[in-house]
Amino acid sequence: MNKKPKIIKHCLNCNIEFEVSQYRISVGRGKFCNKKCQYQLGFSKKHKKNISKNHHDVSGKNNPRWKGGISKPPCIDCGKIRKKTNIHKRCFDCSHKIQIGKNNPNWRGGTTKLSHRIRSSIKYFRWQDKCLKRDNYICTFCKIKRCKLNIDHIIPFSYILKNVQHWAKEFQINPYKFAMQFEPLWDIDNGRTLCIPCHQQTETYGIKARNWGFLNEHLMGRAVETAF
Repeated sequence: MNKKPKIIKHCLNCNIEFEVSQYRISVGRGKFCNKKCQYQLGFSKKHKKNISKNHHDVSGKNNPRWKGGISKPPCIDCGKIRKKTNIHKRCFDCSHKIQIGKNNPNWRGGTTKLSHRIRSSIKYFRWQDKCLKRDNYICTFCKIKRCKLNIDHIIPFSYILKNVQHWAKEFQINPYKFAMQFEPLWDIDNGRTLCIPCHQQTETYGIKARNWGFLNEHLMGRAVETAF
């Protein structure tokens, strides 16, 4: 079978001569020498202007699929403008509040540990972000960037939690609500950004935090005094 001779054409972008088959020309192709030239011309400002001129009569309200424009309705609880338009009726903070405790469909009578509730709260995530931004996302010990970072508690989290439970029982207050207002727990100066190896070498990592209370109990006492 004899092949049809190829045709020499000029690239629309770089004006270089190249060979192209007659079939590609018949189906509307063979205008560029390679894909790089096709992308350069396809995403140029001049090409975008030509597209907008050719489709100006079907844009906006003239389009048959026009639905009145996508608006961002406010949250039904607090009135703030939501980021997502069609999925949720509430903002992130309000949707989180109504799903806490008995309002959550997975409620089992309050079996979740207090430490897990605090660590999974929005306030705890924001506390971590403040510590990371303050330290410029760098380990404060070895000054390494671009690694997995942890926020270490100088006064151990477990020791602060014991004081929260003690004072909540003393004043007969809900421990979780008391923890949300307990200032030593949310003190940014008590957090430091560390990489995993440096975090494991600290005196308060894991089981080693148990011995911290006997050695540095006076520090926690001062923190508790400032909270009241």
